[in-house]
Amino acid sequence: MEFFNGVQFVCCGSVQTATLSPPRVFDDYYGIQYYHESDLMVKVDKDYERTELGSWVLITRPGPEFSYGPTLGTTARHSFVCFRGERIEQYIKSGLLPVCNRDPMIKITHPEHFYATLSQLIELLTPLEPRNYDRTVHLLEDLLLQLHEQPVIHNELPEYLRVPLDDLLEQLKMHPELSWDFKQEAVTCGISYPYFRHIFKLRYNLPPGKYLALRRLRKATLLLREGDEQIASIAEQCGFDDQFYFSRLFKQYYHFSPMRYRREFS
Repeated sequence: MEFFNGVQFVCCGSVQTATLSPPRVFDDYYGIQYYHESDLMVKVDKDYERTELGSWVLITRPGPEFSYGPTLGTTARHSFVCFRGERIEQYIKSGLLPVCNRDPMIKITHPEHFYATLSQLIELLTPLEPRNYDRTVHLLEDLLLQLHEQPVIHNELPEYLRVPLDDLLEQLKMHPELSWDFKQEAVTCGISYPYFRHIFKLRYNLPPGKYLALRRLRKATLLLREGDEQIASIAEQCGFDDQFYFSRLFKQYYHFSPMRYRREFS
């Protein structure tokens, strides 16, 4: 069957403990770079710099210099597939492949489905010669369709909630260690807790509890890199009452125990 001809896969893979990449230029191919529930920092030449928390796709393209990955000293799950060919050029012309010079990042609001599709594609492409070429191209097009199907977040948040939610987010970033009561925050916003949780996830890509946990872990990485305090003390300073729960959660997200993380990155 020749229907799917015109795609050449250049590389693919999945790294559980990816770190910040050095600057690089993609010669003649495009890529889907997916980061799952992490701090993601992206720089494109000297014109674009952005850091976000959550699940995001970066579309890489020939020409500019890209640097991307989790913030310095942290690790993240990075899955990717890169490709070129005549069919890819058709994707770009039709808009299926969203190559955007202004903003190459796309928020993934259904990360488990997206990650499952990408993992299936990578599995079929390993080794790089596809075991079922037509199926791999079909899965690539499925991924591209999913990028277009992500909900438009900014249109779903009532204007009167933008300021209090953005203020709350800044406070969570500065003081994640505090005992936050999100049900009370919902009352402060004048809305029910289920609706508060719904719009928080729409706007910031994560439910409030998980967002807070990731911010606390992010603070822990800084304390681990910069000092030699006991793990129990660091856990307490980051808002965790249980050191063992902190260590288990830290390893779940960073794939290192806190002690090993300190040895590797301090």
